[in-house]
Amino acid sequence: MATYKARQIAAISDAVAAARLEMRRQRRFEPLLFAEVFIHHGGIQIPGKPDDAAGAEQVAKALLSAVRAGQRHSTDPDVERELRRVYQETSWTEASESDQVVGFAIRLGAKAEADPNCEHLIKENHGLGAGVFRKHEVLVLQPACADCQFIPVYAHDLEC
Repeated sequence: MATYKARQIAAISDAVAAARLEMRRQRRFEPLLFAEVFIHHGGIQIPGKPDDAAGAEQVAKALLSAVRAGQRHSTDPDVERELRRVYQETSWTEASESDQVVGFAIRLGAKAEADPNCEHLIKENHGLGAGVFRKHEVLVLQPACADCQFIPVYAHDLEC
């Protein structure tokens, strides 16, 4: 399976940050808003193909169409990955508005569990415990790990 190159990860991370910021600014935690801003800031990347502008444009169009129709899944793996990102990031951003939420725990999906390159995610420690990411971090998952879920972690959930 193709992976993102470093500059693709940086582009995705910047686009996620811009989309989160816009949702918070407008106080609208909507998948379509996230998708539009994410796309506008160059977040759509084809794994391993940083210069595939045509492919990215095609995925962006399909993504917007799917989000407008309320779809959560696609048979196209690139669109499916981006749909997951849109809905996950929208939920993440809205939940992070709560002062009680301190981070998000990762839960590996079936595909991620089967890929040894994803296992490190549940062991990473960012100061809140293994597999818990701070609420304002931007985490860009490689395509093999894209079926992971993030569960809000509250201050009272942390061990003292």
